[in-house]
Amino acid sequence: MARFILALSIALGFACPHEAWGQAKAKRKKPAASENVPAPKDCPSKFEQFLERFETDFTFQVAVVRYPLQIAFMDDGVQIKDTLNRMQYTKPRQPWYPTPALQAQWELRKEVRTVSPTKRVVHFQQADPESYSVDFHFQKAGSCWRLVFMDDRAQ
Repeated sequence: MARFILALSIALGFACPHEAWGQAKAKRKKPAASENVPAPKDCPSKFEQFLERFETDFTFQVAVVRYPLQIAFMDDGVQIKDTLNRMQYTKPRQPWYPTPALQAQWELRKEVRTVSPTKRVVHFQQADPESYSVDFHFQKAGSCWRLVFMDDRAQ
């Protein structure tokens, strides 16, 4: 499902793969690691509390994504790497990160893995991993966690 949304976004021009676009993107100033991170009082420092808010508060979610968001997905057996800017992240028909309602509707199994004290991966998978299998990588920047990478592993 996520692969379909990504392919649709690219087809509609939300994510342009052309070389000129890539060159223009490379010239842009990269945001600082702490850019757009809510103040510590607004951002839970414990990952479990942060994730609960991230999943239920879309305004908060958009604020703690590191843009451009690095993404990877499979297309005809080839891994494609791309990025999503803030507009692309906020405008799909369905959210990139599944809401609790979508998690229930799609019968997703969620697993949170600790990679290090400052890195977590939230893995979602349906019973058939070819239909939906996505990893969301979070990293702590300052006193707040941020979504830094999305890896769609569905075949």
